[in-house]
Amino acid sequence: MKLPIGKLTITDFCLDKKEHLKFRRDLSSDPLFLKYGFRHIQEQLAPTSNVSNDFNKLMPNHSYLLELDGKLMGYLHLGDLNFAGIMKLEYGLHEDYRGQDLSYLVLKEVSDYLLNHVENLKQLRGDISIYNKFSINTAERVGYYRKARNDQNYDYRYPDLRSKR
Repeated sequence: MKLPIGKLTITDFCLDKKEHLKFRRDLSSDPLFLKYGFRHIQEQLAPTSNVSNDFNKLMPNHSYLLELDGKLMGYLHLGDLNFAGIMKLEYGLHEDYRGQDLSYLVLKEVSDYLLNHVENLKQLRGDISIYNKFSINTAERVGYYRKARNDQNYDYRYPDLRSKR
């Protein structure tokens, strides 16, 4: 599956593509990537049997690769969609793409796309390390708000549904 959204393309991981295997290996050995919680990248980026028959539909509880201009640049994991319509979102960028303000692009385009295209999704949530100032600033610039603190992470939500009660 290759799904273009704005400037990005979301694609399924494929064992038959050497570039995908190398990219997964690069991410799984990146100390900064691992520091902020992506320790199960090898398991999460694996072909699974729960891929939708609709090849242009993103699935909860599935991981994807992100492309920019035809080049692999990041990782995306969608958690389960719970009964309240909340889904956890995780993403990370390859070290070659950090520091270029691409985190804002990824988080904004992916978040808006999901909210407009995933049935029954009302809100996204993400856990951000209390030490990851860059990701905190990026999330807040996109419009995520800090709901709570859980141990070493902040619980961020998007969009802000507090005023709609």
